[in-house]
Amino acid sequence: MRAFEEIPGIFVVKETPWAFPAILAFMTVIMTWNLYQNWGEMRWFIRLFMAAFVAVFLLVLFTLVADVTVRFDRRAARIDIARRGIFNAREESYSFRHFLRARVEVSNDSDGSTYRLVLVFSDAMPAAMDPTLRLRLEKQRRRGFRRLPLNEVPFTDYLSGGGGGGPQKAAEAINAWAGVA
Repeated sequence: MRAFEEIPGIFVVKETPWAFPAILAFMTVIMTWNLYQNWGEMRWFIRLFMAAFVAVFLLVLFTLVADVTVRFDRRAARIDIARRGIFNAREESYSFRHFLRARVEVSNDSDGSTYRLVLVFSDAMPAAMDPTLRLRLEKQRRRGFRRLPLNEVPFTDYLSGGGGGGPQKAAEAINAWAGVA
């Protein structure tokens, strides 16, 4: 769910994912229950595989899924992005003067299309970025976890289905507030 809040000079976009965490939690409960019910009848390597599978589901649930709040502040000339998960929190700040527009990233494959909101900055933004943040993003890019250029910041760490209407509305609202086309 995406929520918008406008205060004079400040525009806030919040996203609280519910479908992806709900599916992960449901699958984790099913796998854990299955493992518990059939523990005595399973071979050791099946037990190990099932336990590892549950651990991976929990790891994804606790690290990837996060509430995202983006605060556009004209007075402070900053864009602050806060990502808060169950066990982790991460904050990033960018200069508002480098902000160009918001757009929707679309990924098409055989299963359909997935979408996410992306903030696009000028090519000068990576040089003005916090060195620690730039180093982390460059490391993610070298490892193949980041496909976007450094001057594009994704709203969430993952793409989601359900049509591009939500991200498109958010991009339009951000661009209208920022006065960009």
